[in-house]
Amino acid sequence: MPCGYTRNQITDIVVGVYCGLLKDPTITSGSRFGPGNEIDIDDHARGMFAFPIKQSIDLVPDCILKKLSPDKCKKAKTVGDVIDEICREFKIP
Repeated sequence: MPCGYTRNQITDIVVGVYCGLLKDPTITSGSRFGPGNEIDIDDHARGMFAFPIKQSIDLVPDCILKKLSPDKCKKAKTVGDVIDEICREFKIP
């Protein structure tokens, strides 16, 4: 059975993880990572978000992330890049 998440649901989950862990309710899918941007954390810190995101997504049995890694999170320029990566893995348009 394919994953039943929608892009909006993935967006809500991922944005929620960043907002919750960083205690910043202003984070959106367009929030950028890096010094001087909306989410001022380095790439090592970005990579550490892979596990809590995976934990939040994997609650649905048919939607288990296998490809989201700390390296993919490190390379993301925005929260939306992480969302896109997850949606690609689940083949969500």
